Amino acid sequence: MNNSNVKDVKISSRVLNRSMNLSIIAGTGFTLWFSVASTQPIFNVFFTNVFGATSAQLGLLVSLIQLSAVFHLMAIFVYGSLRTRKTYFIIMHLIHRVFALILAFVAFMAGRKGVQPSYITLIIISVSLSWVFSNSSAAGWWSWMADLIPERMRGTFFGRRSSIMQIVNIIWFMGVSILLDTLTSFNLFNVYGVIFLFGAAAGILDIVLFIFVPEPPSEDTEKISISDFFEPLGNRNFLLSAVTSGLGVFAINVFAPFTSPYITSPDAVGAPNTWLGIMFVISQMMWILTVPFWGIVMDRFGRKPVVMMGCLVFIGYLGYVALGPGNYIFLLPVIALSVGLFAPAFWEGLNQLMLSLTPSKNRTAYVSWNFAIIGLVSSGGAVLGGTIKDRTARISYPLTENFSLTSIHFILFICVFLLIVTMILFSFVKETRGKELGFVVNRIARPGIFRTFASMGTLAGTGSSRSVARALRSIDDSSQDLVLDDVMDRLYDPDPDVREEAARALGRIGSNEAVEALVDQLRDSESTIRTQAARALGKIGNRDALPYLLEGINDPSEDVQNACTLALGYMGDEESVRRLLSIIRNMGSDRLAASGADAAGKLGAIEAVWEIVPRLHSSLNPVLTGQLSIALANLLGEPGRFYRLVTGKSSQRESNISSLFASASRRFPQMLKRIGGRAVDPDLKGEISRKLKSVKRYFDEEEYLSSFAILREAVSMIARFLAEGETEVGDYFRKLYLLDRKTALWWWFVQEASHLIDEATEEVVKNDILIILFFLAGKPESDQ
Repeated sequence: MNNSNVKDVKISSRVLNRSMNLSIIAGTGFTLWFSVASTQPIFNVFFTNVFGATSAQLGLLVSLIQLSAVFHLMAIFVYGSLRTRKTYFIIMHLIHRVFALILAFVAFMAGRKGVQPSYITLIIISVSLSWVFSNSSAAGWWSWMADLIPERMRGTFFGRRSSIMQIVNIIWFMGVSILLDTLTSFNLFNVYGVIFLFGAAAGILDIVLFIFVPEPPSEDTEKISISDFFEPLGNRNFLLSAVTSGLGVFAINVFAPFTSPYITSPDAVGAPNTWLGIMFVISQMMWILTVPFWGIVMDRFGRKPVVMMGCLVFIGYLGYVALGPGNYIFLLPVIALSVGLFAPAFWEGLNQLMLSLTPSKNRTAYVSWNFAIIGLVSSGGAVLGGTIKDRTARISYPLTENFSLTSIHFILFICVFLLIVTMILFSFVKETRGKELGFVVNRIARPGIFRTFASMGTLAGTGSSRSVARALRSIDDSSQDLVLDDVMDRLYDPDPDVREEAARALGRIGSNEAVEALVDQLRDSESTIRTQAARALGKIGNRDALPYLLEGINDPSEDVQNACTLALGYMGDEESVRRLLSIIRNMGSDRLAASGADAAGKLGAIEAVWEIVPRLHSSLNPVLTGQLSIALANLLGEPGRFYRLVTGKSSQRESNISSLFASASRRFPQMLKRIGGRAVDPDLKGEISRKLKSVKRYFDEEEYLSSFAILREAVSMIARFLAEGETEVGDYFRKLYLLDRKTALWWWFVQEASHLIDEATEEVVKNDILIILFFLAGKPESDQ
């Protein structure tokens, strides 16, 4: 498109919001027009059951509308020679909407003179022709909206627009359905005429409102050339998406246009027209409830997986297999609910996928080709469905006493098969920012998704800081990364509590996409959430954050140092281990040393044992003693289990310690057999067991030094057994290291503790005994 002479239009936030609101209002007018003046249930029932057209004729009309999509290609050259998209779009679409007046005219004439064969022909020609004007200009609207609305909010906006349009649609459709069933004393054709007249007026108003929506300059600054025109056909990924989209529409057109006549036909289900309204209300209410959700999923995870899930709309269609006059009041609501769940994912997803796959330059050509290809591929669907339905109208295959396969089922099974094929083909489409279907299903098919969706409004809204903080605290795992963008925005909230909760929530979500924002907070000396940002980076575990966490260890703030140290425990990087060992060894601060030991324990950096043991035995701080003991036990035994031996109420701790002694006495033979590769001699086993009983007796009497001395003798007997062939105690470590590194370090710990124990506090000696036994106890049987 040539916009070289178009004056730059700066779109401010205020103008953008006003424009989006106008687009939504205009969309409601489109809804009133579309639901009665296009091949939707009200029109389809009018055309077949009232006017007497055959299913094949309805299929022909639907197919001609689809074929008119080739006129999208004309839009490429038209917009390429115009300086603005807006004027041409408005003129052509006004003509398109005016054609709806012909429907009103035909209905009124039929009311006066009865149905004439020529009326059916006139409807087919006029409706088909109206879509020529629409399709020759529609691409300009999509290109216009794509330039106007930023991509980051596009899916959410169109989801909100769709929801509001569907609310209006529900009221309108239900009202029309009730009118058709209640105004039986009036001429039915005149009732339809008034309905078509009102729909035409609303459709015209829709287009008029866009006069007040600004048009930003397009990036299509060059006049369209032949190479530009055919450029989309050289994009294999785009072609695959367009053809597959067309196949999906083809599949739906094989079956969907004929459902409303089937439901209301006295020869089939025989439900009143009001039931079309009831179904419509149910499906559209479900649409309204779910389309914002699908929009957010598209913005967050990509359009392709949403479209693929939308193909599951056939699950609702399968309800027609068992549908009949005696059960429609039960089955029709179920069908409507299922269709309303998946249909917005398919239809909204197709348009959004198109926009995500089209480049900003030459977008009009891509959009035009997309609609043209979809139209061409899908055009035969309704003809196929209508023809098969007419040709098989007299065929019935009884399967049970109450159920037979009829013409509607034949086209249903074709539809289902083609939608499954469509899903498979979509899996080969490449979307730059999209996730795979399995990933998205894993994220949204969880009970927590309802809580996530409920919190979206709070996080994106303008409620109280307390409610926002509460919503952030409710985010507890990665399944809630749908709200990631909203949470990241809250890092800059005016309320400090909200900022802190946002950082913590990002850590729990664990998305790599939050790393950059958290690093910015960590490195900002003015930020009040640096410690929370560091801890969140640690939980995410992305190594891109490692240099900044290492940098934070030297920060003037000890809180930041401590948070960065703890965060390193999640990284698993060689540099992380080296720095953690240095912290444990050299940091004068007990707090940092404990944090370094804790981080090393989480990391499984067993080398930290060398540094933790001397620090533990020189500690006079009971809190530091507990932290270092836990870190050491985590490295030598099962991580996390030692914590309950040194925390909690004394009665519970004593019970846990008694269980530890019992486990160590019971399990040490199996552990020695596993490490040494041979069974323990019964005499040795008995001697070790007796010593462990003595250890327990002295421990209970709080004579910890005596208890430790006896336990050390038992450990020496174990080491001698494992280091068979070694005559010198000094050689035990080398032999044990070859068998099992943790066992060797456990042996070294016992020897080192023996040298340091005289200077250690009673609490340290007690913990030494528990750590030695903790190693002997190994894993619980249930974990092995």
